[in-house]
Amino acid sequence: MFKTKVKQLKEPIPFDETFHAFSLSKTELRKRLEDALPPLVPRHGIREKHGVPYREGYLANLDSVGMGPGAIRVGNRVCYEKGALIEWLLQRIA
Repeated sequence: MFKTKVKQLKEPIPFDETFHAFSLSKTELRKRLEDALPPLVPRHGIREKHGVPYREGYLANLDSVGMGPGAIRVGNRVCYEKGALIEWLLQRIA
């Protein structure tokens, strides 16, 4: 569906401890995400600020074909509601 080039990273990406999903149950991961994320999560900087393991461009592409977490506009910013983003992440991670 998407044709993208795979780019070799020069160094590992430092993810937030929130996304060590392998050692957490789905319930524990959900609780940590609910505690960590604000009610509206802006797409800009979502990876760096909140440790979401997807890039802004990838999320925008998924949103454009209806497969993303359900973007909403707040002024000139694209955001995700916390609950919708958590559900979407849990479906993809776990």
